[in-house]
Amino acid sequence: MVSLMSLAGASSAPHKVSSFAELYAAFADPSVVDIDIVVEHLLITTTLELVNGTKRISNSCGIKQCVLDGQKPNGLQTQLFIANAGTSISFDSVVLKNGIAQFGTGIVPIAGGGAVAINPGANGSFRNVDFVNNSCHNDVYGGAVVVFGGKVGATATFDGCTFFNNSAQNGEDAFGGAAAVGYGAVGHFTNCQFKSNFAMSGAGASIGDGGVATFTDTLFQDNEAMGSPSGAGLGGGGLRIYAGNVTCLRCRFEHNGGTAGTKWGGFSWTSPGAAVWAQYPGDMLFKDSSFIENGAIGSLNSYNGGAVAIDQNVPSAAGSANFDNCTFVGNTANQGGAVTTTCDSLFAASPVRFSQCTFVKNNGSGQGGAIAGDNFVVENCSFEGNIGSTWRSVHCTSQGGLDSDGTWSSVCPTWKELVLPNMTLNNGVKMPAFSLGTWEYNSSLAETVVTAALIQGLNHIDTALDYGNQEGVGKALSEALDEDGKPLKRDAYFLTSKVPPVQNASAYSLTQTLLKKDLSLLNVSYVDLMLLHGPPKECSAIQAQWKALEEFYKAGFAKAIGVSNFCLSSFKCINQTATVVPAVNQIQFHVGMGPDPLELISYGHAHGIVSQAYSPLGNGKSELINGTLVTGIGGAHGRSGPQVALRWIYEKNVAFTTKTTKRAHMRDDMNVFGFKLTPDDTARLDKATKPAGKPSWACTSADSTIVV
Repeated sequence: MVSLMSLAGASSAPHKVSSFAELYAAFADPSVVDIDIVVEHLLITTTLELVNGTKRISNSCGIKQCVLDGQKPNGLQTQLFIANAGTSISFDSVVLKNGIAQFGTGIVPIAGGGAVAINPGANGSFRNVDFVNNSCHNDVYGGAVVVFGGKVGATATFDGCTFFNNSAQNGEDAFGGAAAVGYGAVGHFTNCQFKSNFAMSGAGASIGDGGVATFTDTLFQDNEAMGSPSGAGLGGGGLRIYAGNVTCLRCRFEHNGGTAGTKWGGFSWTSPGAAVWAQYPGDMLFKDSSFIENGAIGSLNSYNGGAVAIDQNVPSAAGSANFDNCTFVGNTANQGGAVTTTCDSLFAASPVRFSQCTFVKNNGSGQGGAIAGDNFVVENCSFEGNIGSTWRSVHCTSQGGLDSDGTWSSVCPTWKELVLPNMTLNNGVKMPAFSLGTWEYNSSLAETVVTAALIQGLNHIDTALDYGNQEGVGKALSEALDEDGKPLKRDAYFLTSKVPPVQNASAYSLTQTLLKKDLSLLNVSYVDLMLLHGPPKECSAIQAQWKALEEFYKAGFAKAIGVSNFCLSSFKCINQTATVVPAVNQIQFHVGMGPDPLELISYGHAHGIVSQAYSPLGNGKSELINGTLVTGIGGAHGRSGPQVALRWIYEKNVAFTTKTTKRAHMRDDMNVFGFKLTPDDTARLDKATKPAGKPSWACTSADSTIVV
């Protein structure tokens, strides 16, 4: 690499050059500012580095553009130009071709720029410049151009430029196949074209880490981002935005492709976004722009976004994302034919807004023909002929979807904003259909898990006196905060607890004692639902315990009362003396037990008793996690085996409680309310005989005997 200096002064007329030696001398001459290339082709044999001053390069060779070529006769290539702090470099009507950046620029080791590197403190200007077949390798950015701001900033403008067949490759961080703007730099692109560029991510342009870019009247066409088999390339065939700020006005994204690398093959982390991939974006505006026939490929359970994928899963993703008067036509992906969005409940990112947009014939083969995800708002958008296996137009993962054509508005909340569907109990109390169980958790672990659940928006907590974790559950509830940092209000969560069966003559008084102890350990004034954890062997004990629960309920210490592990004979016993009908019967129920084991589901429906399933995944039996039946059905819906098994229960009008220490699994379980099984799916699941199970340890048959 040759270091050249332009010190002071300038010639009054352009300095004409016809060879590399003359170009080198012109760069070395401090009096030369304007350089006129007068030949059609000029070979750049070593990198020209501008340390200070200004150079303006144009041509008068009699053709539209002369070629500055980094391809040497021996086949080796070189980086063409570097502009360092305090310098300004401009190009007019030239072709910059076959440049290569392999290991950064020395002072900025991650900045590439096969043709030109605009380093911190430098400025660049490009007018009618074609960037052709330039590349960067080995985890550096910007196949053709990099604009790297660092601590002092950098700026570049591009007017009427074309980027063709440039690439960033050979590394997990090979971003910006044509251009990369990052680390506080600013780039302006007007009337530009990005065609047939390639990268691990951001094949056309990559805007990252505080970079700011505007694209006006710019075309992104036939670019491809393909994650490496061992890498983390996450798509963005046309444009990658990583913690950057971007405005696109009257841009067109056409026939771009995004494919995920296998490193991040799981749910929600794999979001190729064939035209645009935005992860943790700042402010982002697409106005009067079109997305035509882009396609994204990712893992089956991932959110892909045929045109655009937006991932807001970090606290810094607090910017705005807006699509105004945009058109999405013929885009395809596993999920979200046109657009997919993801936002973790931990982070209060602004919703993605679509205003007066048009979605036509997009195909989200898994879910959401046009849009899939969460945390978005649709305002006066029109949908026509989109295809999705469950929801043809919009799939909101947290609450369902829209299946019809037309023009309408809707809101899809974040997980934190999600209100779980309720089931109305026989006394009018609304119980969230899904609860988090705490069985086998000690007090410390229960506290941790309940805290995580509340953050996720999972507000129904299930515990029991026999679990021995009441103090931990109560502490998590008492210390929970709302979004404003204030103590969580009591009516913001639903608390279920249980007292154990008592087998002796003191059942009534002992149950009263146990109920008071339960409230004391939980440190609450009431529970929303109190259950008798199982039937004692003697009918008289059942009746005595139920009498104690009725009094507890009537005194206001429980909003509702119910039972657990009751079979038909248990109900026959309790009905003889009860003045309050049980609101809930919590039993084991899962795929493999049939749709109405021991007739308990139908009995509950007939008598106004909500059935609630514990062990809904058969205590983790493989048939319900990765068995061919549930995963096969899930594949058609873009869902996992456990999600299919839980959805089957919910569609039987049965509530369920699951247990997990992992927040991702909590979200997956909450996600069962956003799709529907087909009649054929339901019939196949109804017929399943594995894993086997029975609804209660107290029930051996429909006529289990209770001793009176």
